[in-house]
Amino acid sequence: MNAPEVPESTALSIERPDERTLGEMILLIKQALNEMTSGGKAAVFKSKSGYYFSVRRGNAKVYIEIVPVKKTIMLYIHSALVQIPKSSKKLFLIENFLMDKNNILKTGPAKFYIWGDKLCVGVARPLKNLDKYEIKYFINEVSKLADAYNDLLAKKFGCKLILHK
Repeated sequence: MNAPEVPESTALSIERPDERTLGEMILLIKQALNEMTSGGKAAVFKSKSGYYFSVRRGNAKVYIEIVPVKKTIMLYIHSALVQIPKSSKKLFLIENFLMDKNNILKTGPAKFYIWGDKLCVGVARPLKNLDKYEIKYFINEVSKLADAYNDLLAKKFGCKLILHK
């Protein structure tokens, strides 16, 4: 699969990863996603806080967000797994289960967290000095955990799966 051509001016500035622009970061993520998918063109979308891409891995959908924050650009790669049950007892059991899984040896850079009424897994990192291989690694880590744990959590704790279109 061919990655999009990078103009020489962009390629020269990418040699200094700490000086890349937001547009160059979007291009870098597009290249990583195009290499990971079978010939598909990665589409970027505008959100209230920045820009995002999405990719389906198994029955999980992973979002790759680029958010300018003060003087840096943050990369957030995350996936919503299940709806949090209303039962405080089940929530307590899920939290204990996931706190154990959040051990660095078990989940690597990705961590489980609760966002509103959803249980998610994700990575947050400044884009400074990040290359496309690290981006692909983070996407694969989040994807692997999301695809494995959404079904497991739904079955083990009776949670409702987040269904993605």
